[in-house]
Amino acid sequence: MEQIIITHPDGTTLPLISKAAGRAVTKAEQSVALLGEDTVKLSVKSAEPLDFRLGDIIDVFGKAYKLNQLPEPTKNGERNFLYDLTMEGAQYDLIDVQWLLPDNTVLDSFTGDLEDFLDIIVNNLNRVYTNKWQKGIFPTDTEFKTLTYSEKNVLEVAQ
Repeated sequence: MEQIIITHPDGTTLPLISKAAGRAVTKAEQSVALLGEDTVKLSVKSAEPLDFRLGDIIDVFGKAYKLNQLPEPTKNGERNFLYDLTMEGAQYDLIDVQWLLPDNTVLDSFTGDLEDFLDIIVNNLNRVYTNKWQKGIFPTDTEFKTLTYSEKNVLEVAQ
C-alpha cells in the first residue's frame, strides 16, 4: 500500500498510514473540475489524536493540496478517532487575494496583452504569498484587450 504523508508548514511529516500507530486512510477522493473544484477529501481513522495544522500539504499525483480548515475529530471510543479532511488545490489561494490594478491605472479598467495581465496576477499573489508565485509558460504576441473590474478576487479575474 502506498504511503500518504502530510507535510506540516515547519517541514515535519505525519504518515497517515501506520499499522504500528493504528492509523489508516479509510476513504480518499479527488475532485477536479475545469474552473471549478480542486480538492482531495480524506477520512482518517487513528488510535490516537492527530496533529493537523493549517497549511498542511499533501502531494497527490505530483500536485500539492493544502489544509485550509482544521478538521473536527470524532471520538468513537478510547482509541478510535475519526478525521474528515478537505485538502484544497492552489487555486483556493487565489480566492483570498483581492484584485488590485497597478497604481498608474485609471478607475477599474486595464488595457494590456496576456503577459501584462499575468504580471498583475503574479504581483497580486506575491503581495499576499511573498515570492511564492511566478509566471510559467504562456503564449506571446497576444492581442491587447481592455477589461474592467470591480471588487474581484484573483480567482474570479483569472477565470
